[in-house]
Amino acid sequence: MGLVLAFALWCAFWKLGSYPVAEWDEARYGVHSVEMLENGDYVNYTYNQAPEFWTAKPPLAVWLQTLSYRLLGKNEWALRLPSALAGLLTLLFVFLICRLFMKSTFVWWVVLMAASSRALFGFHVARNGDTDALLVLFLTMFAYFLIRSLRENAPGLLWWGALAFGSAFMSKGLALLFFVPGATWAIWTYRREWFSSPKLWAPVGVFILFPLLWGLAILQWGNRDPSASFSGTNAFSVMFFLDVWDRFRGIGPTPPPYEPWFLPITLDLRFSSWFHLLVLGLVTLAGLKLYRKKVAQNDRKYFASGEEPSLFFLDSERRREAVAISLGFVLPMYGMLFASHHKLEWYVSPSLVFFFILLVAVLDRVDAVTLQLRWPRMRRVVSVVFLCATLGSIANQVNFIAWSDESSVFRDFVRKEQERLSKATSLQTSRVLRQDEMLYLKWVRVGKIDEGACGGELRSGIARTSPTLECSHEPNLQLCCVTF
Repeated sequence: MGLVLAFALWCAFWKLGSYPVAEWDEARYGVHSVEMLENGDYVNYTYNQAPEFWTAKPPLAVWLQTLSYRLLGKNEWALRLPSALAGLLTLLFVFLICRLFMKSTFVWWVVLMAASSRALFGFHVARNGDTDALLVLFLTMFAYFLIRSLRENAPGLLWWGALAFGSAFMSKGLALLFFVPGATWAIWTYRREWFSSPKLWAPVGVFILFPLLWGLAILQWGNRDPSASFSGTNAFSVMFFLDVWDRFRGIGPTPPPYEPWFLPITLDLRFSSWFHLLVLGLVTLAGLKLYRKKVAQNDRKYFASGEEPSLFFLDSERRREAVAISLGFVLPMYGMLFASHHKLEWYVSPSLVFFFILLVAVLDRVDAVTLQLRWPRMRRVVSVVFLCATLGSIANQVNFIAWSDESSVFRDFVRKEQERLSKATSLQTSRVLRQDEMLYLKWVRVGKIDEGACGGELRSGIARTSPTLECSHEPNLQLCCVTF
């Protein structure tokens, strides 16, 4: 247990602030949180002091980054700390879910498996300042309270599930739709009488308050973009049309091509050796079942009857229950990803706990069938393969975290010139900045940056107070510190 906790803490915090800010989402959210802190506007996003309509997610992640900036200053650590803490809390709920079905020793093993996976401690999730780590946390938390309420016939736990589901909405908007089919199926299968009871619909009403109140806040205080052409005029409408309809159908300014092999490629990238082990386990199980059907049942001395044993789960009934619930969540989610045109590899991360439950169930089933076939030595084989996959996944994760590229010429340049940049009344650049460049400059100075204004004549009434700063390793980039 201690080693698992130590490894999880290492995955969350080792070199968390060392490697450069990632362009695109992490940098853009970082700019939003800096300017939200400067402007005191906690409803609207801005980018370089201009209203932002491309980022349309609700602002829970940005609020937490703003709080982190207040506590730790403006740096990579503060930007990523909310995601890292969310990753650790996700492991807690992975533990709690697995404890409902598995033996205690193997519960900790699943936690180790999850920590070694880039589906949690990987790019764009708990190792970056994005929204996905919070989404994974709150959806896993929701799944825990839902499963417990169904197993224990305790509808009171649905209130906690509603708060978790609402927090998932506030983290990444309608990405929580991945879990709606699975949750609906689970309730219908185990407690369908709840559909006609306020025990279910009252917590559902609490969840609905989250998008309702956020939508009202946008209507009352949100910025509007009357020039919007395809995705709505405010953040709430953009969230619906761009993040759901347009992404699913591939409509928009630059629709991506459809990728039919997205799922196996992404599962390989995010789960690595665990995905390979799942495929191997499924193939082995199919072969064993075929052998049992064709040969063993024709000669009973090679077949052990009786209740099916379980190596990892509390009993075979718990295993079947865990598999049914996990498939109920995973299959609709993976089906939506398969059908969607716009999809990115971290979109599979919310399936984390159910993926590992299914993997362990497949290995458990392989072990059970080999014991039925009176092949006790196969248990050693299963254990050795499981151990090799664990060591391989840990090594892969250590390599990813410990040897991440820490170099950033522009970051070093900004730190070196921090005093001059922070004292400038105005700052102009010779070209449009990348989003990570914008964030590094925002960390050292307040106000709007005039992009692309440095190359020509300075406006009348402005005098350059220091020599032009040049970042020689960045093409065509000059920074002009000017004052009125």
